[in-house]
Amino acid sequence: RIGNKVQAEVALRRSGVVDVRQEDLSKQGRLPIETHIADFIQSKRDAGRGTRTVIDNQRILKWLVVSTNAKVLDDLNANVIAGVLRNLHGAGRAARTVNHHLSLTSGFLKWCVRMGRLGSNPAQVLPFADEAKDRRRERRSLSPVELHRLFEVAGPRGRLLWYMAALWAGLRRSDLMRLRWGD
Repeated sequence: RIGNKVQAEVALRRSGVVDVRQEDLSKQGRLPIETHIADFIQSKRDAGRGTRTVIDNQRILKWLVVSTNAKVLDDLNANVIAGVLRNLHGAGRAARTVNHHLSLTSGFLKWCVRMGRLGSNPAQVLPFADEAKDRRRERRSLSPVELHRLFEVAGPRGRLLWYMAALWAGLRRSDLMRLRWGD
C-alpha cells in the first residue's frame, strides 16, 4: 500500500496535478520559525555584516517572534505584523524605530522568498510611518559653548584628541575607529 501511495504521488507530480513548488513552500512554512531565523542570521554573518548589526537583527527578530507568538513561518501575515508594529508605536516608540523593525522584518521575509521558503512577502504591503511627523531627537551641531565644555571634560579622560579630530576633520565615530597610525 505504501509503495502504491508513493507511486501515485509521483505520478501526480509528473502529470502536473500537484505543484512541487507549492508543496515545498508548504513544508517550509510548517518548519519552526527559529530555524529560518537562524539561517537568516547565518547568511548575514556569511555576508560579512558587523557583529552589532547581527546582534540587532537577532534582537528584532526575537521581538517579532515573541510579539506575534509565531511558531512557524506561515504564522506571519500582514495583519499580524501590522498589529505588533502598531503596538510598538503605541508603547511610545518613535516612527523611526517602528520603521527599522518593519524594514528588518520585511528584509527577513524577502530573504525567505528568495530562498524558496515563502511564496510572497506579507510585509511588503505595509506602509512606513512618517518620521518627519514623529521626530524625537533633532540632530544639530554643538554650540561653541557646548564644544568648549566638551573639550574641558574630554581632556582629563584622554579623549580630547579624538573629539578634536572628529570636529576638524569631519569624521564620524566609525571613521575614527578605522583610523590607523599611517593615516
